[in-house]
Amino acid sequence: MAKPPAKSTPAQFGAAVRVLRHRREMTIEELASTAKIHWTYLSGIENGHRNPSWEVITKLSLALGVDLGEIARLAAEQETRKG
Repeated sequence: MAKPPAKSTPAQFGAAVRVLRHRREMTIEELASTAKIHWTYLSGIENGHRNPSWEVITKLSLALGVDLGEIARLAAEQETRKG
């Protein structure tokens, strides 16, 4: 049986979203528009200042074209930002 991904912090989740957004060469405004959320809210998520709901996580997943498991795995790999 596969081991579940480790629990990630909001900062790690935000870093994973940023990595995926950059891989797709999207601006923060483009991703926010596609996910139907405000870009300042997305900025807060990417900086680890917001803890998004499952609804927002799902919107981001769909907008990025990845499944939730991929975001979770990538988030678990991110180092927590300091400072």
